[in-house]
Amino acid sequence: MKLTLNFISALTPPADYEIELVDYIETDASSSDIHDTYIAVRKDKSAKYELEAEKGHYKVFLNAGTTDNTTQYKLKNEKNGDSTTATLKKTGGYNTYDDHELGRINLENGAQTLIFTGVSSVSHCKTLKFVKVGDYVIYPIEDEKILSDLDVSETNDASYVNGVFDISDGGSVTFTINTAIDVFNISSVLEEESGASLDIYINDELVATRTASEISNIGDFVFEEGEKTLKIEVSGGDIKIKDFKVKRVSPSEVEGAIIEKNVFDYKKGQQGIDFFDKDGVEVKEGSNYISLVGTEWVKYVLDVPKAGDYLITIKYANYGTERIEFFNETNEATTGSVIIDKSGGIGTYIEKSASQSGDLILRLEKGENIIKLEKANGDGRLRALSFSYINYAMDIQALYLGAYPVLGTNLITPSSDTMKIYM
Repeated sequence: MKLTLNFISALTPPADYEIELVDYIETDASSSDIHDTYIAVRKDKSAKYELEAEKGHYKVFLNAGTTDNTTQYKLKNEKNGDSTTATLKKTGGYNTYDDHELGRINLENGAQTLIFTGVSSVSHCKTLKFVKVGDYVIYPIEDEKILSDLDVSETNDASYVNGVFDISDGGSVTFTINTAIDVFNISSVLEEESGASLDIYINDELVATRTASEISNIGDFVFEEGEKTLKIEVSGGDIKIKDFKVKRVSPSEVEGAIIEKNVFDYKKGQQGIDFFDKDGVEVKEGSNYISLVGTEWVKYVLDVPKAGDYLITIKYANYGTERIEFFNETNEATTGSVIIDKSGGIGTYIEKSASQSGDLILRLEKGENIIKLEKANGDGRLRALSFSYINYAMDIQALYLGAYPVLGTNLITPSSDTMKIYM
């Protein structure tokens, strides 16, 4: 939804498309408000129009005469739901016409129905003009969105009919979406299938494989800001799904620079080289955490912008105290084996940047660092890690005495240069 207020353009650019507002296909306006060259669309009255267009983002101008600065109109594209609302500026009278900028709107390829509605007051309206200003704009998903054929950028052996995606074995559907940096859940509703499974890709990276029975909750994923592709690829059978939904699950939780998309991005290679699970299977993955038991460990690759000491903050849940260690294989720096407090339960997450034996500080080098997180005991879940660059104050007395800076004094200050890993 967009809002443009009080703008009159004396020189309107040449229109790509123009609608005479008396050429409506349907209206609930009074017959006394319909004239040869204009229509008076009053508050809560509307008129519908058909428009053949080329897909793109268009600036809209309404040619109208007004007597005050309070008249508002809304234009909605019924095909894609996009709309714009604006307040008109006084022109000097109903018979004094000028072009008012009504805002911007997305038009689709081919025919579409536009609904022009009075929001407040009334004016004499002659034409709507559309001037293309750019490519089709994909608006950010703020809370949730059910994806439709209008979000599809590519298909292979798939169709969309009456809200249902019908994807054949070996087929795929690719959507283009726009989001903020945040955690979003992906889900769908199964209509019909024949032994199918789905691979889910974000920006061509495989992030999940699900059977048809598991698509009601495909999982939670951290999305970076901006446009991205979301692809469903089907194998092992045909499938019909509807209500393919992307929904924000943790508003305002994600901050800082994400260096790994989520906890599942630990180096996945050979058992005992890139991860270790005492049962000989991959580390257990939850919807937004990994579970490390006993002496299990994982490794992460960090791309570090600046060498220095970093304060580590961990977000975790456990039943009792645990002993952990962070080891940088790039420079062999370590936090040492430290004890972290119990959180209060396996579902109760807390954030800590200090252990029972001091602050969690690790030396990182500029560029690639391979960080190994190893546990010595306990059973806990890990949801997030952050690494904050430390700016040490130059305290000559402390340096002379050989005192190592301690968090909480004026000698060590975590900066805003924070890198995060989300689980």
